[in-house]
Amino acid sequence: VGGLRVQLIAAANPLLQDAVITGHDLDEIGALLFLNPATCAGLSANQIADSIAGALASLAAHGGGGSSTRISRALILSAPPALDAGEITDKGYINQRAVLAHRASEVSRLYSDDPVVIRLKV
Repeated sequence: VGGLRVQLIAAANPLLQDAVITGHDLDEIGALLFLNPATCAGLSANQIADSIAGALASLAAHGGGGSSTRISRALILSAPPALDAGEITDKGYINQRAVLAHRASEVSRLYSDDPVVIRLKV
């Protein structure tokens, strides 16, 4: 998932601060998204969602691979990664496992029919 995470962040640059890839043992790959507050400050929620959807579509079109490497849904998180929850390592990197454990409700929401979830039509 490391390479896919890096590709996603690059495709959505400069909107994303970081991302966590989801979907282990599921039919679709998803992503929990941490926005870059400085870049997104002047944008509406719709502008951000549209830009992220465009980045996902571009990544799918140019990323190669099949459905096992295509992010088909994403959820923008409202709270940044929490150091006290172990979501950020001592070196400042995202701790994917801790984010998935700490934000299990958001992962469930990502795979629900919630209208806030950004979906890539495949």
